Amino acid sequence: MSDVRLSKTGDLPALRSLFGRVFEEDEAGLDLFFSHCYREENALVAEVDGALCGMFYILPAQLLCAGKTLDVAYLYALAVEEHMRGRGIAGEIMHELDRLLPARGYAAALLKPAEESLYGYYRRFGFDHAFYVKRFPFSAGGPGKVVPIRLDKLPRPRESYFSCRPLFLWNQGMLRFAEDFGRHGGGGTWLIETPRGGGYAHGRIREGKLLVTELGCEAGSEPALLGALASRLGLPGGTALLPPDAPFGEREPTALLKWFIPARETKDGYFSLAFD
Repeated sequence: MSDVRLSKTGDLPALRSLFGRVFEEDEAGLDLFFSHCYREENALVAEVDGALCGMFYILPAQLLCAGKTLDVAYLYALAVEEHMRGRGIAGEIMHELDRLLPARGYAAALLKPAEESLYGYYRRFGFDHAFYVKRFPFSAGGPGKVVPIRLDKLPRPRESYFSCRPLFLWNQGMLRFAEDFGRHGGGGTWLIETPRGGGYAHGRIREGKLLVTELGCEAGSEPALLGALASRLGLPGGTALLPPDAPFGEREPTALLKWFIPARETKDGYFSLAFD
């Protein structure tokens, strides 16, 4: 059985080491995460015989749902040392979160499993599907003006680009992290204007193709914006993860949610800019 507690002064070197080894993150990526996101009071750690062997991070966020803005916790980077796995340490961390998060006033917890096999694991702790995207392959082509921008410098509030609810929201500090982390991974954010309409896209380049993880625009203009962006970047095309109410693409689940208050309707929520 492990001792699960909040992080404290002195844990940082062990946390950086565990994060880097489990998620294969380089030093620059570690610097970005721990400078933007790490706070002692928002990191749970597990110890066995005085040695740190597990971790999970609480990233404060909000959920725009049924006309209200709710405080929620995005749970990120659950990790256990390889030689300590299979002993229930991750489950002990999850149970401590069940106590801690409602006590802090969070309405819900959200997470995005890194792989499909983990969806069933998190359901054991009361999480269920609540957010969806439509996966839409696109090709380069078409006219348009494309200008790089930052997520925290959009010309109007990010939530105004989307009609679907609930909508997952980051504060300005986390938007800056999402932008910097995306750029570190070869991505960015772009304002796009085409004859069919305008909007913005955030994404990254993978194996010579563009993966757009968020697209804010008027319904029906998605192919024009994506085609113009790919052309501007000199790429053949790519894939976009569109809101679930978009008129294009195949619907698929993304994130899981667990309520600590009476449940709200979440069948068509949009959860982009997630760090899975």
